Amino acid sequence: MSSIIIKNNWYYYDPKKLDLSQSHLTSLPSNIFSSTDTNLKSLWLKYNELTTLPSSISKFTNLEILNLNSNKFTTIPSSIINLTSLKILCIAFNELTSVPSSIRNLSNLVILDLLGNHITTLPGGIINLTNLSELRLSQNFFPDVQNPLAKVAVAAAAAVNGFPTLRDIAARQVIVLLSF
Repeated sequence: MSSIIIKNNWYYYDPKKLDLSQSHLTSLPSNIFSSTDTNLKSLWLKYNELTTLPSSISKFTNLEILNLNSNKFTTIPSSIINLTSLKILCIAFNELTSVPSSIRNLSNLVILDLLGNHITTLPGGIINLTNLSELRLSQNFFPDVQNPLAKVAVAAAAAVNGFPTLRDIAARQVIVLLSF
């Protein structure tokens, strides 16, 4: 179930990537990963109808990229919180309303993509993700940052309080609001 990749008109097999995107999946059987190498680095499940993941996903301790974009998740699956090697977690365009405080366990995250959900707040512990360089929060519902003057004040506070690794100013604003 690994990927065959075309690059410069050459085909090669990538045993560390599993791409089940656009497979019309509504759920994953718990044994789907039983024959998959535990050294899997990249798992793509985007554009399906998933609402949860089996606990067996937690065996992929070397997983660095997990793309769950465009599914039907209402919460971040608890089964991924122990995937501490994750560097990129994409869970954009789902139906998330919040982010669990346990997200702080994903200490190696560099990119957290929460774009296009229904999130209204973030846990304060998200500030502890010290490797985070990109936090994508556009197209969510943060009521505290709708006032233009509040945005300017929060952006100034972000600069003073120092969030130098966060490139998305909207992310800085939300994080600063939660850290006061």
